[in-house]
Amino acid sequence: EIEAPAEDGEARIRWILEALLTTADRADDLTAPMPPGTELAGLYFLEPASVALDLRLPEGVQLGGVGSKYEILSLYSLVNTVTLNDGEVDRVVVMVNGEQPATLAGHLDLTRPLGADVGWIAAASRSAANS
Repeated sequence: EIEAPAEDGEARIRWILEALLTTADRADDLTAPMPPGTELAGLYFLEPASVALDLRLPEGVQLGGVGSKYEILSLYSLVNTVTLNDGEVDRVVVMVNGEQPATLAGHLDLTRPLGADVGWIAAASRSAANS
């Protein structure tokens, strides 16, 4: 078990996201939400109660061609992790390599901030239990 910094804010969010992005490095039975080598390049607080995450994908990695379920679960693992673990953030803007894409892989609109959706946590848990 690992402990995140206690205070809300940039250090806590950065620590939690870096732990999430490197999940597969620490546990064989877990899958990271983004391709191996993805890094948190930037974290920017916006108004009101929003944060922008700038993800740096490894050289040559493209996210197109993945299914809608993968895209949604990947994005909401990031969004829910931030919003449910920091009391001051309600919405997340996702950026990739310094730009805000219209979508990550063609299914989910990223032109607006995303709020938490715990329904995806339950859906992923049910799916894993049935595997």
